[in-house]
Amino acid sequence: MNRYIIKFSKGGYLKYISHLDLMRLFDRTLKRSGIQLTYSKGFNPHPKMSIAQPLSLGFSSIGEYLEIETTMLLEPETIKELLNKNLPEGISILRCGKAPMTSKTLASSVEYGRYEAVVPLDGSGIVPQIESYLNQRSIVMTRHQKKTGKDIAVDIRPLIREFACTVTDDRLIMDMVIATGSASNLNPELLVSSFLNYHDLAPDKFRHAITRIDLYYTKDGILLSLDSFIL
Repeated sequence: MNRYIIKFSKGGYLKYISHLDLMRLFDRTLKRSGIQLTYSKGFNPHPKMSIAQPLSLGFSSIGEYLEIETTMLLEPETIKELLNKNLPEGISILRCGKAPMTSKTLASSVEYGRYEAVVPLDGSGIVPQIESYLNQRSIVMTRHQKKTGKDIAVDIRPLIREFACTVTDDRLIMDMVIATGSASNLNPELLVSSFLNYHDLAPDKFRHAITRIDLYYTKDGILLSLDSFIL
């Protein structure tokens, strides 16, 4: 079994392509690079390739992870060089290494994500009230469920692990570590909107920029980057 973990960044205009289109892009690029993937068995075989956690449309990232299984044994550095040579501008391979000998996938390991949000302030003179905001017993926001088409109220407070922010002359920079996995997941847009509403500022998702910094799992209560899986 030749399993590899590929860490990559996503930005520029390519932050507007969907998760499905990103998977298609990698599939085509791997083929163009001469890297043959292993396929699943069954009636509808598909390449053994998965991304640890889909990234919301419009978000940039410097900490995305792709897991692949190949039919041939390759040097990780060779995979990195071939992909960077054939990928379009906006996607860059940062690291590549062998995956650990375990049946657990990256997708099942992810628990948290770190995000940075940069919000223009237009001279509002905001003084961030982080402590009082986090000391709220509950922080209820409305989230839209795609499956049911309904809006539901959800308490996002238990989904926030770390939160900090700084203010410059013209922008608010928010740093957050929030639930980002299959068990529980918080869209950072909700936290940004909630925090701005708390300060009586109207959120405008078309103006602020969100970047995913990294993805984490926990061991003995400690946050560890998925980067640590790369051998």
